[in-house]
Amino acid sequence: MGAPLVLLVRHAHTTASDTWLSGRTPGVHLSHRGHEELLRLRAQLMDVPLHAVYSSPLIRARDTAAALATDHHLELDVEDDLNEMDFGQWTGVAFDALQSDPRWRDFNARRASAHVPDGERPGEVQRRIVMLLSRLAARHRRGTLALVSHAEIIRSAILWFSGRSLDDFHQCAIDTASVSGVLMTATPRVLFVNSTDRSSLQVADQLAPV
Repeated sequence: MGAPLVLLVRHAHTTASDTWLSGRTPGVHLSHRGHEELLRLRAQLMDVPLHAVYSSPLIRARDTAAALATDHHLELDVEDDLNEMDFGQWTGVAFDALQSDPRWRDFNARRASAHVPDGERPGEVQRRIVMLLSRLAARHRRGTLALVSHAEIIRSAILWFSGRSLDDFHQCAIDTASVSGVLMTATPRVLFVNSTDRSSLQVADQLAPV
């Protein structure tokens, strides 16, 4: 029996990246750097036989995903469970300012048990992305799916399927416009993480039936 290969794609760089926590703020678009990253990402996935493209509802993800869908002559499906983590009171705050908040420091020290003021708990984020991947694996029994989402969402999935704690988040880099692959067999396998070139996908091609 086959199994779908899920490509977890982080959206390209934005006008807020590295400056302030955009979270679910609407209207955060790709930056000039992001458009350059998107060109590289499109080239990276151009020869991959995608069967479906799903996206977070946020514009930075949709702009990234729409380009991939266009390249592969697919419709773009917007999926709410790919949405960014709800960062509550931290949304829109500059990263420099967050450093003085002890709750933010705790979030970055003990992710698994951290509390986000008026936002989602990390465990809730992990549950929704893992459940989504399970649903999509049941819907798509084989082939390759591209899911465009956000660093925290992708990292949560990778840590779960790797059998690791959310507290290991700092050991799982998810760069803008990177691709991570999970083969959704009965016991899902993480094939590669944070790839920005074709080499990882060439290996994955041999493991994911068309």
